[in-house]
Amino acid sequence: MAASPRHRDRETNMVGFTNLLLCVTEDDDAAVRYVARLAAATGASLTIADVIEDTPPIARRLLPRSWNLPALVRTQKQARIERSAALARRLGAVPKTVLVTGSPIKALVREVVRGGHDLLAVGASSGTVQCVGMSATRLLREAPCPVLLVRASRRRRRPRVLVAVDPATWVGKDNRALTAKLLETAIWLAEKHEGELHVLHVWVPYGERMILRAGVTTAEA
Repeated sequence: MAASPRHRDRETNMVGFTNLLLCVTEDDDAAVRYVARLAAATGASLTIADVIEDTPPIARRLLPRSWNLPALVRTQKQARIERSAALARRLGAVPKTVLVTGSPIKALVREVVRGGHDLLAVGASSGTVQCVGMSATRLLREAPCPVLLVRASRRRRRPRVLVAVDPATWVGKDNRALTAKLLETAIWLAEKHEGELHVLHVWVPYGERMILRAGVTTAEA
């Protein structure tokens, strides 16, 4: 008996991402579509989350006392993740939803740990993570699992996957293992979405600061 497409994909899911967490934001359908298709293709579980930040004290002073701002925010965000979950179901995923509270990045880190998630996906544009309103660099640094940044394409073209690695031969064993894992994951993602794979490595010339101080331009260096 031939295996179903989903079963075959499960067998070839060698990168090991089986428990996905997606943090959504308003009008962030690109990330929902991407991650939902990924979950449906691999049989991975999917949880869609949003963050309720603590109400700033100034907001409490400026708004009418009759307003229950936390309740209004919770209702709005719950409706948002339910819409995202409905879209994910139409694309073949079976998502769960969760609202987390507190400082956005800290709340996401806690949820990753609590739920045992092995991949955190977020919508990102121009270096800013939309769901937390902070730089992608900080989220990448603090998240205890790999982070997938999804940006909506403005033109209809093949998806592009960019992976940054450090292939230096003198680095430690752990770094080489991480590089291999990153490449394996990027290749897998590119193949799944029939996209282009771009590998990035940043090389810093030895003694760059002294060279620049001596008057050599960046282009010449």
